[in-house]
Amino acid sequence: MSLPAHKKSYGERAKNAKNPTARLLLQTMERKKSNLAVSVDVTSSNDLLAIIEAVGPYVCLIKVNRYSLPPLNLESQLDSQDAYRHH
Repeated sequence: MSLPAHKKSYGERAKNAKNPTARLLLQTMERKKSNLAVSVDVTSSNDLLAIIEAVGPYVCLIKVNRYSLPPLNLESQLDSQDAYRHH
C-alpha cells in the first residue's frame, strides 16, 4: 500500500511529478531541506539582489513582483541569474 502524497518526502514526490516546474520545486525543497518561500516587493534591482543573497541559502522559492521593479537591464538580469544559480 502506497503512502499518501503528503506523507512522502519531497524527493519521492518529485519522482512522480508530471509537471516539470513542480518537479524542480520539489527537488529544490529536498536538496535545501526547506519549504520556505519569500515574496519580494522592492523597487530597486540592487535591493532585489541583496535580498536574494541574504535569504537564498534558506529558501526554496523567491517570488518577485516584476511590476514594482523598473525594467531590468542586461547586467541586472545576469546578476540575478548568477545569484539564482549560486543558491
